Amino acid sequence: MIWTITPWVFYVICAIVTLIIGGVAGYALHRAGANRSKRIERLLSPLLAVFMVGLFFYLSFSFADRLQPGEQLITSDSLEEAQETKAIIPLGSYAVLDNVYAFGYYKSDQWDGSDVLVRVQVTGEEAFLESYEPYIAGNGLFFNHSRVEFEEAYEKEWRAPAQEAESRLLNGGSLELDGVTIEAEQTE
Repeated sequence: MIWTITPWVFYVICAIVTLIIGGVAGYALHRAGANRSKRIERLLSPLLAVFMVGLFFYLSFSFADRLQPGEQLITSDSLEEAQETKAIIPLGSYAVLDNVYAFGYYKSDQWDGSDVLVRVQVTGEEAFLESYEPYIAGNGLFFNHSRVEFEEAYEKEWRAPAQEAESRLLNGGSLELDGVTIEAEQTE
């Protein structure tokens, strides 16, 4: 499950979560120091403040991702184009297609001495995420900035099948692979 919300709501949620965790830790620190001197409590309180700031920055900039206007979010059940900036709270697999790839990934290549322009378009969200997961960089458990490495995926996954279907592709046909459609045209 992937949640997308406006950034200001996300920052409010991060601040509330940070305050709750910091408050609970501060209360525990106070209760633990009740039997001892207040000196330990005074020494640990700046560390608690640093922890709270670190937690807020971690949640804001490392755990969560951003979706800019025009970028597309691929989840297992949808392909959504952002109209405005959104914060992504990743609780599952996802990938973000940069603005450059809004109309597909284009690659100039040579097949049998002919120059061709190849277009790869994402058509099946779930199949794409499952089949090409090694080419989605940054989709981690703790740090997320999930982007598709199209160049590497083209070289390792799509180029060989596209070259095998060269005659069909250059005559206006397309090639359906797991989650993508490949089209090609000959250039001068």
